[in-house]
Amino acid sequence: MGICTCYLAAFITVSWVFHKDPGVPLVCLTIGSSLGQFVVPYLYEVFIETFAMSGAFIMLAAFSLECIPFCLIILCSKENYVTAKEASSNRALSE
Repeated sequence: MGICTCYLAAFITVSWVFHKDPGVPLVCLTIGSSLGQFVVPYLYEVFIETFAMSGAFIMLAAFSLECIPFCLIILCSKENYVTAKEASSNRALSE
């Protein structure tokens, strides 16, 4: 559930930042998440073999906590975003 929330937030943020042409960044995001879904099960296996079950959970929690600094960066730079409401009002003004 947490990974789905992170993916959805990243998808929306990329759409806001690249509001004029979001095609290529969204493709990169989708490819990156697909590669992650392929690699992560093997990474879990390595963690369990290396750190045992309790250490593997600590490592996975550390990976999840890495989302916090990136979320703060996104939150602090929200003045660079153009939401759908702002984009439609800008289009209406330019027409």
